[in-house]
Amino acid sequence: MQTTKASAVRIEFERVFEQYGLPEAILLDNGSPFASTRSPGGLTTLSAWWVSLGVKLLRNRPAHPEDNGGHERMHLDMRYDVEDVAADDLDAQRIAIRKWRATFNHIRPHEALEMRVPAEVYKPSRRRFTGPKRCWYPGDCDVRKVGTRGYIKYKGAPRYIGLALAGQSIGLRHTAEDEVQMLFYDKDLGLLRLAG
Repeated sequence: MQTTKASAVRIEFERVFEQYGLPEAILLDNGSPFASTRSPGGLTTLSAWWVSLGVKLLRNRPAHPEDNGGHERMHLDMRYDVEDVAADDLDAQRIAIRKWRATFNHIRPHEALEMRVPAEVYKPSRRRFTGPKRCWYPGDCDVRKVGTRGYIKYKGAPRYIGLALAGQSIGLRHTAEDEVQMLFYDKDLGLLRLAG
């Protein structure tokens, strides 16, 4: 892709989910557009959308590529086979990547798959992509919709939650006099401190 903007990436994921089904979980690295260090729960607009679809987010530890060794190895192979011998233009590069992907998935055996090719073991998800699920919060939660600028109004004051959740509803559960647990679907977003 030519951009990592969430809106463009989401369109591609919608296409993939419609074609292959909705996964139970997605293993994320800690970079854009998948994760944010400045947002509650580490969510971005894209990963918040995945949560709203009922997809679990699995994160590897920052600066630990070994947590996702198979994927990192694939990137290394791709670098040597495609990126280090880059084509002259974007269309030629896309053709080279398609050829590489066909070889990787259908021709080259993988030791981790007992010398089978990925196409032999892959099965599409049976979960259909139908869009966001309706969100229900426990009865002891106050529900607030996050505005387009990332704020909610709570206890008579605007509270910044983050742009990643703009347009989404969150649940707020009192845990102490000056703090509230924030929930987004089944994800704990951490505490909102009301004092100070």
